[in-house]
Amino acid sequence: MEQSLERAEQRTAKAVAGLQLVSPLSILARGYGLVEKDDKIMRSVNDLHVDDMVAIRLADGTVNAQIKQLEKQMTDKPTFEENLTKLEQIVTQLEKGDVPLEEALAQFETGIQLSQTLKKHFSQQNKV
Repeated sequence: MEQSLERAEQRTAKAVAGLQLVSPLSILARGYGLVEKDDKIMRSVNDLHVDDMVAIRLADGTVNAQIKQLEKQMTDKPTFEENLTKLEQIVTQLEKGDVPLEEALAQFETGIQLSQTLKKHFSQQNKV
């Protein structure tokens, strides 16, 4: 009887710990926020429009805000071939030398990022 009570206590403690890990309050305490509009949680920028009023729920309170700008994140990762083509285009443009300095710097940085992405692809292929 005592063993089954002890097991039940252990199972309960484990379940409570698991519940605390997935608690929305624990998630908010880690720095995340919930965006609500009309008392509904917003899960996508597609659900919002410029000038919408929203409530942002944080761990210690709520912030009311007005949407001024929306930026959609690219969800489709470019393929290896698309990255390589883009890198080749950047090199061609920079070789011509008719790109304004600020744009050339931005393209160069993009080219560096693309080359690192392509190198990662090769190192992953070599591991296979």
